[in-house]
Amino acid sequence: MKEVGWILDIYIGNANANLWVKLNDGRVIRLTDCYRPDFYVELKSDIDLEDIAEAISLHHHVLRAEVEEKYTSIFDRVKSKVVHVFTYDTSSFSVVKNDLEKLDVVKSWFNIDLYHFQRYLFAKSFAPTNKVKVEWSELGKLVDTVVIDDSCEIEPPPFSWLLFEIGVKSKKLTPNASQDPIERITLQSEKGKVETLKGGEADVLARFASHVSDVDPDFLVANEYENTLRYIFERSKILDIEIQLGREPIQSYNLRRVNLSVRGRVLVNMYAFREYGVVGICELSRFTLAPPTYSTKWSAGKRIDARQNFEALKKDILVPKRRGFPRFSMTAREIYENDRGGLLFSPVMGLHENVAELDFESMFPNIIIHHNISYETVTPTHVDRSRQGFLGGVVKVVLDRRLWFKHLRKKFRKNSDEYRWCDQRQKALKCVLVCIYGFSGCFANRFNNVVAYNEINAVARRILVQTVNICLARGFEILYGNTDSIFVKRPDTTQEDYEELAKTIEKETCLPIALDNHYKFIVFMKQKTHPDIEAMNHFFGKLTNGEFNCRGIELRRRDCPVFLKEFQRRLIEILFDAKNPREVIESQVAKAKTFIRDTYHLIMSGDVDSDKLVVSKRVRRNLNTYKIMFPQVVAARLLAKQGKIIAEGATVDFVYVNANHGNPFRRVLPVTMGSACGYYDREKYGNMVLDAAETILSTFGFSRQRFGLALRTKSLWDFIIGVEGRDEA
Repeated sequence: MKEVGWILDIYIGNANANLWVKLNDGRVIRLTDCYRPDFYVELKSDIDLEDIAEAISLHHHVLRAEVEEKYTSIFDRVKSKVVHVFTYDTSSFSVVKNDLEKLDVVKSWFNIDLYHFQRYLFAKSFAPTNKVKVEWSELGKLVDTVVIDDSCEIEPPPFSWLLFEIGVKSKKLTPNASQDPIERITLQSEKGKVETLKGGEADVLARFASHVSDVDPDFLVANEYENTLRYIFERSKILDIEIQLGREPIQSYNLRRVNLSVRGRVLVNMYAFREYGVVGICELSRFTLAPPTYSTKWSAGKRIDARQNFEALKKDILVPKRRGFPRFSMTAREIYENDRGGLLFSPVMGLHENVAELDFESMFPNIIIHHNISYETVTPTHVDRSRQGFLGGVVKVVLDRRLWFKHLRKKFRKNSDEYRWCDQRQKALKCVLVCIYGFSGCFANRFNNVVAYNEINAVARRILVQTVNICLARGFEILYGNTDSIFVKRPDTTQEDYEELAKTIEKETCLPIALDNHYKFIVFMKQKTHPDIEAMNHFFGKLTNGEFNCRGIELRRRDCPVFLKEFQRRLIEILFDAKNPREVIESQVAKAKTFIRDTYHLIMSGDVDSDKLVVSKRVRRNLNTYKIMFPQVVAARLLAKQGKIIAEGATVDFVYVNANHGNPFRRVLPVTMGSACGYYDREKYGNMVLDAAETILSTFGFSRQRFGLALRTKSLWDFIIGVEGRDEA
């Protein structure tokens, strides 16, 4: 039988690879393929390879052992002879490895610490979520797989999903599965329909399993899915009921690796799903050649490691064990002298007109490619340009694809599905791309080279200095420079002139750079705590096309209430509704102050909808580890008392109701508990309005004192909250 479909998931069981494929007609089938785990060993110099290979072949767990020629190091230009050992199954793999270690004949091990699914997928050269034409026998044995190129597709594969969340009845902050029952499970379908299952615990769990079976989703999504599913399975065992959530029946729950108890479905954490969507998750899976369940929960370093291993094996380079030490050691003085990081030029504070923001496109990845920086090409003394670097090949795979979707999204409306899909794809790829340069010198990178990392920074600094000199030579004033971007202006310069400047810089630096933003007005800000010092990466401006752009202000913070964002955006609109800087100062500043006064009176009247005053902050640790009652911790504890499981990294929404109350639990209300209360702490939100106003107008002399209010002295509590909130910017 032959069909077209998408590989959904894969797991290895002894001598079989089990693939779940979603076919064009919507059916999901399981196919099996033969899997023989293998590894390579380099023997000590005084041992005959052929004799050892023959002896290894006699091991009753070994299928065969052969002498082959491979590159044993990324530095090698000549292949070495190694023994390639094939075992019968995953159990045999461990036995053979342990027996070989006892013989003391192995100098180096290769491909030994890969996941079994990686060995299979690397050998087959296809990834989960790939579109494929599959052929299989009547017994479900995979006969052939041909990858269909859908790299230019914008839409996601037709994978379905279901979101769920459990509510636990517990008197403690951290529920105990051995005694705290599940009292409800909330479900959300693809169509947005929300359903809550309530009743007796056994009945709730049974109805949940029945719902999953009926809807048959490809993706199961939950906050901290591992902890959530583990809790469900533990409660099921205690109640002595059997629930099946996967497409393949299981005999017992694996509480350590819960994904093995839900086979045939992808498990995804809520944050990753909301951030990247199905399309972004597919991009991560294809980059890593790993099942989506793994590729979404892996760190950036692990994703990069997976791709590097695949690319290495394609080039006949064997994968060494993970390294635990740097390839080139450096003293503290050498680190101080060589690791200077990116280059910054302090901003010229104040209001500016007709300013261009020139931005190098993916500067560090392009430096890696164009300057041939790689693990094996860079030494403390020089960069070898006689051969193409390995790292550049890895970077190019993700860079080209990310830039293609980044530019493609501009063809669609911002609220369209096509724009969202392109944005989710490029965002997922960007999360890998921005970490490649840092991971190049990380001790956890099995190919690491800290000198290569330092060289990337050094080249970036030289290029930014070169860029500054090019601009100065053509009469442009440098307003601000930050690692890979530069702000310049020159009287009576047109957009075409700025674009021509970008072309000149690109030609001379050999790196792509473009006019990222053309500002009609822009304000570079000063530090609030030290008004005489410039604030790095803190600015706001109006583009020549009428749009607004900003960095480092409340409008950009994730934890900022909607009301304050709308207020600050409108404040910028009023301020920059002018023809020239003189009109901004002489006319619009006064209008902006009037708007501030009106908004302040509105918030103090209590007539603002509390739903617009919701603050969103993350709980970054286990609730029991917090010693200070931050607002989000208090809100999380109140939710926990209502039975909601608050995982590390979860976002908590709350409203200030009495911010200065002596009892921390009276200061805020979580949204789910207090969204309908209709009241809020007027003084707290009034001060937040004035904070946002000072951010925008302090450059023009605005302050609380001049506004007619006493200067608010920040308390230690305000400082603590501010530090905690900076991470949300």
